[in-house]
Amino acid sequence: MEVDLLELYNYLLRHYGNQSWWPADTPFEVAVGAILTQNTSWTNVERAIERLRESEMLVPEKLINIPTEEVGQLIVSAGFRNSKSKAIKEIARFFAEGPDHMKNTTVIRSELLNIKGIGNETADAILLYALDRPVFVVDKYTRRLLTRLGINPPSGYRALRKFLEDKLPKKTELYKEYHALIVRHNKSFCRSSPSCSDCCLEQVCLQNI
Repeated sequence: MEVDLLELYNYLLRHYGNQSWWPADTPFEVAVGAILTQNTSWTNVERAIERLRESEMLVPEKLINIPTEEVGQLIVSAGFRNSKSKAIKEIARFFAEGPDHMKNTTVIRSELLNIKGIGNETADAILLYALDRPVFVVDKYTRRLLTRLGINPPSGYRALRKFLEDKLPKKTELYKEYHALIVRHNKSFCRSSPSCSDCCLEQVCLQNI
């Protein structure tokens, strides 16, 4: 029998509690963090964010007006500084101009995806956590968990996002919390080499069948 996704959410929420994610002080900081976290650990992102904050550069208007190389020096701990610094300058321009909240989500996503260095996952993280749009963020953890639970998720990023959004209430806070809970569960138990014996989902997981 297929696992009910809303029941799964409620179970994870009861088990782990509210995650209060994403850690950031402003929507712009969320967007910068979403770019920085690509292919690196959150610890490295925190170092880069702190250097930007200490330099008083976590302000869109300031980041626009400094050289890309200088941005790269500030975010060096997060890796890929050349590509990430360019993307950060572009997202700074996006926020400095002021995201048009009258535009629908599809249009804003398209604008974000036009920034080199921002792909589907990063764009949706910005939409959900920075702009409060009801968009489910899909990542490797999502696909891994659903596959092990026997849900057989569709291939492709957008197909999986639609699959999840069609089966869940379209609520921004639910999507935020669900994504955070999936990340928490995967990092705790459902790793690439899973730790199944103490997992709260052991009874419904195909990994153990």
